[in-house]
Amino acid sequence: MVTLALASKYPGGWVPECPTHQYLGFYCPGCGSLRSTHHLLNLHFADAWAHNKALVVIGVPLALWFWLEQVLIVVIGVRLPRIFRSSRVAWTLLVLLLIYTAARNLPGDMFDMLRPPEAAVAGPE
Repeated sequence: MVTLALASKYPGGWVPECPTHQYLGFYCPGCGSLRSTHHLLNLHFADAWAHNKALVVIGVPLALWFWLEQVLIVVIGVRLPRIFRSSRVAWTLLVLLLIYTAARNLPGDMFDMLRPPEAAVAGPE
């Protein structure tokens, strides 16, 4: 994480092209997530949102929940409710990611907002 946060302001030069997009030709739910994480760690929320909306909407709350639970365990020895470990939540997240994947690969201008910027997928030049 430290390397990702401290990397250059424009991570395009060191981040490889998404193998799913390169070899299969479609955007996976993770396309743009490395760049999105880089922007989140540098507090550039709009750029993070542009690269991967699912990471911002699903990944950030999960990471915050995990972080808060670890702090509470260390400080006062209390665990948070295990809502993220239930099968119902896991299946819901899986279905949402599948819908997100399908939507970001549909043709048309309406779905362009779900795709990462084209320069981010192409990798270094």
